[in-house]
Amino acid sequence: MSLSLTDLTWREADDLFHKKPLALLPIGAVEAHGPHLPLYTDVFLSKELCERLAKALAPKPVVILPPVNYAVTNYAAEFAGTISLSPHTAKELLSDIFRSLGRHGVEYVALINSHLEPAHINVLEEVAQDFLERPHVIFTNHCRKPLAQRLSPEFQSGDCHAGSYETSLMLASRWKELVKKDKMKTLPPVKLGLVKAMKQGVATFGAMGANDAYFGEPAVSSAEHGEILWQTLVEIWQEAIKAEMG
Repeated sequence: MSLSLTDLTWREADDLFHKKPLALLPIGAVEAHGPHLPLYTDVFLSKELCERLAKALAPKPVVILPPVNYAVTNYAAEFAGTISLSPHTAKELLSDIFRSLGRHGVEYVALINSHLEPAHINVLEEVAQDFLERPHVIFTNHCRKPLAQRLSPEFQSGDCHAGSYETSLMLASRWKELVKKDKMKTLPPVKLGLVKAMKQGVATFGAMGANDAYFGEPAVSSAEHGEILWQTLVEIWQEAIKAEMG
């Protein structure tokens, strides 16, 4: 039987829910990711991580939910195709999803997130803490130490939006053909202190000087580097799930 809820009939879903599966909810955004990555990059990355994580957790019963495609996405708002929610809407959307899962007997749901905007992560942390009904919500923020230190130097620097970190992950995913490799190889490094600028209140990527909506070094990306990153992300999530579920 498929692990993806979207592929199941309601009777198959009912059978799976009776096994008390861990629900994996892929979360991303629709936002600009440079001139070489698709707007849907964060969703693709979360879906890939869910699939890899489900295999790593076997034989634990798992169901992969349809992705949450929209999120708080203000920094890239000036670039065509970016779609943003308010924090209130984003939190209510997630809460309603959780309530539906609870009605079907799901006891644990993990928020598998690849969109790293601080206001969005705040929503995930708040809803994970504030939702007191069933299911129990599991979320880990890999942007924080010590988890961030297990990932690439670019990721740790913060200048990683559509840089070698995300581009390498995409190159090692089943959506690798969507990476515009010829364009990627021509892009110069963009190291503008993304995190520092955010803390100083600079409101958009454009205002930071990232006129092509990317930071970091996409040109040095590789599938080999992406595989190393995927392995680390799966390990981080396995540890988080084990800590919550035993």
